[in-house]
Amino acid sequence: ATGNVEITGPGNLAINVAGETRDGLSIAGDVSVRETSLVINAPGGVGIASDGTVSLDNAQVTSAALYAGIDAINLFIENGSVVDISATENRCNAAFISARGGATGGNIRISSSNVVAKSVFPGLFAGGNLTISGASVQSTSIADAALWAKDDLTIGDNAHVTLDGKYPSGCNGNFTVYAAE
Repeated sequence: ATGNVEITGPGNLAINVAGETRDGLSIAGDVSVRETSLVINAPGGVGIASDGTVSLDNAQVTSAALYAGIDAINLFIENGSVVDISATENRCNAAFISARGGATGGNIRISSSNVVAKSVFPGLFAGGNLTISGASVQSTSIADAALWAKDDLTIGDNAHVTLDGKYPSGCNGNFTVYAAE
């Protein structure tokens, strides 16, 4: 779809995709999921593919896919969201967040939410900054670091972070941890 997509309101939406290289949601714009439940199963593609920002606000989102649970320019998870994302393909991330096509971004911001990310490469990959604030995050990589940011990685405000990876998590910028577990 072209343009922004907003999924909101009471109820549940399930998207089950069959076939090869099929995405659950493929949007040339921003995706907003607010105050609702969304389940995506895309075993041959990407769960949520966005050329913009994916915002999850007080939402329950499960996205299981081959290449990425979420692939976008920015990812913001906030206000009590419960998110479970995964990718099963080699060299792929549960969340692959990176600037592209001249757009700036690559930032992941998780606040006051619960996130589980599992993949072969870093569960959460930020081409920019990765910030975890007052959230619970479990990130797993079976072949690499559980978290990785190309710029700064900040964990704080009583965040609870559990990492399971083959290599240490890190970043190319400043790695700051304060008031966190």
